[in-house]
Amino acid sequence: MKQWDTSQWNFPHGPHPCVIISPDARCQNPAFETVNILAGQSHRARRPANALECLLDVEDGMEWETLVRCDFIWVAKKSELTRRRGAVTFDRRRDMGRKIISVIGLYL
Repeated sequence: MKQWDTSQWNFPHGPHPCVIISPDARCQNPAFETVNILAGQSHRARRPANALECLLDVEDGMEWETLVRCDFIWVAKKSELTRRRGAVTFDRRRDMGRKIISVIGLYL
């Protein structure tokens, strides 16, 4: 498990794809049971991403174009992450990182 891996998690509202955003040091340390993730939609995107979202696709391990919310960070147990899908592409990592910083207000 690494930062930017895409996987599946059973959110309170049902199973959906997710993106792991915790750093590798946390992901690979067995002393930590949880990681931070972003939620993706399980249905095909039918519109462009808005200012709070990123659009991922099969290159990122999704089955189709999938919107991922960047305005809320979830905490998931590593043991509950299933079905590793792939990893977010480099260019989309940069876009996603910028959006997280912007919408959460982490910029200086």
